[in-house]
Amino acid sequence: VDGVLGGFGHVSPIDISQSAEFLSKLGHGKGHALDCGAGIGRISKELLLPRFGVVDLVEQNPLYVAKAKELITDKRMQNFFTCGLQDFTPAAGRYDVIWVQWVLGHLPDDDFVAFFRRCIIGLKPGGYICVKENALTYVLLHCTALHCTALHCMRSGFAC
Repeated sequence: VDGVLGGFGHVSPIDISQSAEFLSKLGHGKGHALDCGAGIGRISKELLLPRFGVVDLVEQNPLYVAKAKELITDKRMQNFFTCGLQDFTPAAGRYDVIWVQWVLGHLPDDDFVAFFRRCIIGLKPGGYICVKENALTYVLLHCTALHCTALHCMRSGFAC
């Protein structure tokens, strides 16, 4: 199993460094993170584990989950959930950061909305849902226990 990146065996160091810089601006680390749509766990291993005390991942393909278990032996990698995001419910108040990368385009609209509603419940107070997708425009989600507000941002300068 070579992952879901069209045969690429790794995530770009630029991708990881920019995501790490983003996380550092949030001030989070040493807490509990969740990697959603994790594939074989590259983001868990290269981005989240170096910055969080405990990491869980959720991936619907059992072959990818098996490969992630093989590749990630760090004991701080706690749970490997084999489940589609449309059916996944994070434990209430468990996560400081829920990281969602390159997977949301696979969810129909209703499942997309329901997934985010469940994620809000899975956040600790002050937690973040981080979304990274390949898109022409950017959306910043500000979520509270009651709702998410989408702030559409223009690509140049991320001016909202």
